[in-house]
Amino acid sequence: MRKKLIFLILGGLVGFGALGKLTSRDKIRSKYPYGVLTEDYGILSEEDFRINTCIAKPEPFSETKMSNYPIWQCFEVRDLKIYCEGNTYDPDEGSRMTSLVISMVRNQAGLQEYFIPKPMKIQECKEFIREWDHYTLKEKHICLCGSLPQVDKTREGTKVTSWVFNRFKTKKGCDSYAEGQCDLKYHFANRNCPKG
Repeated sequence: MRKKLIFLILGGLVGFGALGKLTSRDKIRSKYPYGVLTEDYGILSEEDFRINTCIAKPEPFSETKMSNYPIWQCFEVRDLKIYCEGNTYDPDEGSRMTSLVISMVRNQAGLQEYFIPKPMKIQECKEFIREWDHYTLKEKHICLCGSLPQVDKTREGTKVTSWVFNRFKTKKGCDSYAEGQCDLKYHFANRNCPKG
């Protein structure tokens, strides 16, 4: 009986010690369990996840239900392609318009595509691509944040998930097509962000 008691106490101490060794990354992931679908390669911070909670209530990713909650995914830069799709004149804008698309060029688990929610001027799209090139130069990984996922299982026999693009981040920093998307202070000033 005494040996069992000693064994239980030692086992508890070892287990407690393991809990005490949780990394800050583990703590962030446990606090925001639905915030990222992949490894984040040390790119994302707690602030990145808090911004998402300002946009929508956290909920898990679902292939059958669209969600406003933005979710991060991280990829190798070489596996992604960014381009301006379309070239249509808009008389209201007085300019040629296009759509920004970020798509995967390879992935065994299925392809991911990210789109901006509205057309943009071609010059703005090209400028955004220059910013992308700046942030991705000599970087191995990039994280993309998107919402409203739609899964299409029939495109050429490959599963494709389409997302509304929000922002991207590398170890050099964060960028978005919309003002303030990478700035937690901006979200606190302009949205109903939860405390904590």
